[in-house]
Amino acid sequence: MSYNVDSVDEVKLNAWMYAKDITRFHRTMEEELPEMNFIAEHFDAAVEALENEGNLAKVELKSFEWCGTWSGNGVETLEKKILPKIMGEVKVIFNWEGGDCSALTSKDGVAARRGVKKTIDEDEDDE
Repeated sequence: MSYNVDSVDEVKLNAWMYAKDITRFHRTMEEELPEMNFIAEHFDAAVEALENEGNLAKVELKSFEWCGTWSGNGVETLEKKILPKIMGEVKVIFNWEGGDCSALTSKDGVAARRGVKKTIDEDEDDE
């Protein structure tokens, strides 16, 4: 049984998608998307952009939500199907149920899984 993502930390989000990809993912992949996801969050903006600007309309990603029910199973869909359609740079940390962390990065559609290292900054008094 898979477990889910509790929250996502956006380390870097300077990215966009074609509006047509957002609407297509929203309509055809509903069963593969988690309860809370950035595709649904940007769907209305994508529909509006398509109506106003046409098929080459772009939507800036203002958030990168990916958590709740089905988010654990959906990470593979995110990595293999959605991230390749995102242009720009994405660096996110997934905080999983149970306390584990993992990361995904993407630059111009090239996605990679990354490890996460937690560190504590040295206190000024310790120097």
